[in-house]
Amino acid sequence: MRKMAKTACVAAIATAALAMLVGVTQARRFSISSFSTRMVWQQMRFSSGLIPISCDVTLEGTLHERNITKRFETLVGYITRAEAEECSGGQVTLLTETLPWHTRYSSFSGTLPNITSMNLITQFRIQIRPTGQMACLAETTNIIPAIYSLVLMGSEVIEVFWATAGQLPLNMGCLWGTRLRLFGSGSVTVLGGASRVSISLI
Repeated sequence: MRKMAKTACVAAIATAALAMLVGVTQARRFSISSFSTRMVWQQMRFSSGLIPISCDVTLEGTLHERNITKRFETLVGYITRAEAEECSGGQVTLLTETLPWHTRYSSFSGTLPNITSMNLITQFRIQIRPTGQMACLAETTNIIPAIYSLVLMGSEVIEVFWATAGQLPLNMGCLWGTRLRLFGSGSVTVLGGASRVSISLI
């Protein structure tokens, strides 16, 4: 009798575990807590390897929907405002005439259902002028986009950092460099407030 009860208990646990695994496997979307977000970098660094510039950078954006499909390069929203200010080492201008910038889903890190980060793709143009140097243009391409990563602790986004695999190309004729890299981590909050954004699997 005890053996039969033990067997039934093991079977029930296995069935529950299998059901949970199937549910996680079938989860195809992420749910974001807010349609509108603000990302702020304190002294984000722009570097060609020789001449670094640091600026406070703000990017604000919106989502088309709060639920994001886990499909590579799915269009999920836009960057609608971009600003670089309080620069040291030179001048940086985010060329906002091309706004809004598309935001696309790239990938996630971690093992389902425990997500550690979500990676998003965007594209932009930057004019950068180190002190005493000529102004040059850095522009993302389809081959070398700008990728930023939203880092999670539990379901809350605790920071954002640039995860661009390659260095952004500088325009031909730039005398002080050929590639530009972005460094630094920032904060992510609900636009117009101080609350953190959360991401969950559905």
